[in-house]
Amino acid sequence: INHPEILYYRLHGKPVLYKSEYSLEFLKDLAENIVNMKRKTFIFFNNTWGTAAINNALYLKELLK
Repeated sequence: INHPEILYYRLHGKPVLYKSEYSLEFLKDLAENIVNMKRKTFIFFNNTWGTAAINNALYLKELLK
């Protein structure tokens, strides 16, 4: 979603939809983008097979502290 005040990501997993964890490099780049954009941000991890979404969300949370 492209909005001047909101940043919204819906992450489904890559390369396998709903299953794959995102790489640490991807999450670091995402965190940098979030900080640089200075917008209210919503991130939805929909790679919910196993613990991929939980692992990715917790790591991103740590990066953004």
